[in-house]
Amino acid sequence: MSNIKIIFFFLLFFSLSKTYAIREYKLNFNTDIMVCKDGVFSLTFIEQRNLYPDSKLDFLSPSSDQNFYHHNLSKLYDVSPQRTYFIMDLIDKKVPNISYKNQIKLARVSPQSALIIPAGCQVEPLSLTQITFAPHTFITYINNDFFQKMDPTNQFLSLMELSLNIEQAIHSLSLTYADPILVPDISFDLVISREFLRCWYSSLCRPKDPTLPQAHQIFKKYNLSFIEQAGFLIPSSKASSTHPNGIVAYTDATFIVFPPLASYFRSLIQIRNKTLDLSGYINLKEGMTKTIIFSHNGNIHCLPIDDSITTFIGSFNKLKYPFVSSPYYKGDNPVCLNRNGQVTQGFIPFSSLIEIPFSNTFVQGVLSSWDDYNVRDFGSFIRMYDNGEPQLLYVFKGKGLIQNKTRSLFGPLKLRVDGSIECARIAEPVNLQTNTMQIHHHDPNTKNLLCFDDQQLLDTIITPLQETLLIDQGLPSY
Repeated sequence: MSNIKIIFFFLLFFSLSKTYAIREYKLNFNTDIMVCKDGVFSLTFIEQRNLYPDSKLDFLSPSSDQNFYHHNLSKLYDVSPQRTYFIMDLIDKKVPNISYKNQIKLARVSPQSALIIPAGCQVEPLSLTQITFAPHTFITYINNDFFQKMDPTNQFLSLMELSLNIEQAIHSLSLTYADPILVPDISFDLVISREFLRCWYSSLCRPKDPTLPQAHQIFKKYNLSFIEQAGFLIPSSKASSTHPNGIVAYTDATFIVFPPLASYFRSLIQIRNKTLDLSGYINLKEGMTKTIIFSHNGNIHCLPIDDSITTFIGSFNKLKYPFVSSPYYKGDNPVCLNRNGQVTQGFIPFSSLIEIPFSNTFVQGVLSSWDDYNVRDFGSFIRMYDNGEPQLLYVFKGKGLIQNKTRSLFGPLKLRVDGSIECARIAEPVNLQTNTMQIHHHDPNTKNLLCFDDQQLLDTIITPLQETLLIDQGLPSY
């Protein structure tokens, strides 16, 4: 009897599991059109004509232009290349999972999506899309007989609707698939794509020359699944904020890569000759602050990098070193780059107890690790001036010119643009002139850090507990 109960409960569990999987991880939908006596139209076009009769969709190029499709995607490409690549390939019939069929009757699998049906018109499905998340499969059938009866404008709008519907469906499924308890319902609405298109192709809604932040506000308003910076996809449901220097993204996960669309919706960042795949933050350490800073033009300014996966090779003191994010300072200070992809801030890890030679007109010595037990995660944090010269070295051992005398130094060292010492730890007893015309009697046993003004007069004393303020000072604001 007990064996029968076990078998019964196993079958019940299996049945419920299959039912749950089918309900949560599959989504079929239609992208509709309006078939009328005078032609076949996209729902976006019909809704615009009926809801806003005095306001036309102002396309970026006329429909008679043979390159109409691509010209009208140029503005979208400026702010979202990933979406644009997918739409262009869909238009050019290059997406293998989307097929055009003649003499086909598509089933109605989603509710009729028209809001207003003019007299003499009826709603028909232009396409049928089937998406399954386990295993990952996706296929779309398009009724080519209807499609060929459309003019270029309506073909264009219908395919854009379809592409946005596919993006939304996969994103909605991915959220439920990743965490069915936290996100039990599939949030998918066929109206969203049409609302977005009516705004994007209307000067009353879309700014004339939208900046990235303005475009992202539109993406969020119409619940598109991600915003995009420098090829990096940030889920719209995750936190991101504007900043005077650009956009800061605080994200827990990037857009999940769905295999059939992997060549489109991936977070690939190209920096010089390196391509970083951040599609799932696979290159970040567990528990690391996942913060990426972008400039207004969409370029990567700062991002966290795990040295076990990839590094940036940057020049320092005429030698090349691997730069990674700081693994120990508050905020996990990221690697920062200038517009040319050169490292302006980063951490040089020591894979063994080594010393890096460093010298200029004012100092001569070496950088060294200060932790004998955890060598791999320690090293030197360096920030560069715009001219490529180092600003902050940690830890420095050697000699330095202070108040016209050469002093022994051991500890943090901060330099000025001309290479002179701004802050240093002096490793010997010394009397120093202060900016208040007094003499400071320095005791090296205190291990205080001494900072000097432009005239090399002592003006600030930093205790060992405050040393990290030097690194925090001047960091890009989060």
